[in-house]
Amino acid sequence: MAVFQFAHALIRSNRSDVKTGIALLEGLLRRDAEDVPKRDCVFYLAVAHTRSKDYDRALEYVKILASAEQGNRQAQELQSLIERRMNKDGMMGMAILGGGAAAVLGGALIAALLAKK
Repeated sequence: MAVFQFAHALIRSNRSDVKTGIALLEGLLRRDAEDVPKRDCVFYLAVAHTRSKDYDRALEYVKILASAEQGNRQAQELQSLIERRMNKDGMMGMAILGGGAAAVLGGALIAALLAKK
């Protein structure tokens, strides 16, 4: 139980601590610790992966939880949050790529105009 509590504290900390917390929670799942409910490990793994922006893994864990406990409102809300963040980060990524492409195109136009002069 102490390892679980430590991992739980780590996933609420900075990014490198979150990764350590993930490793501890996954270790608890693998060794099938009887003093810690698997449900809690799976839920906090989903939370930790969400915090580290590993949304695909987070969704995997939350879907496992949702399939085991249908109607679990906490899992449903977490899944919704993960999906919103995936969309938001995806849109931001597209905007960054689009902005980069526009800058390259603009630079090429400027270079072409200067070459003509």
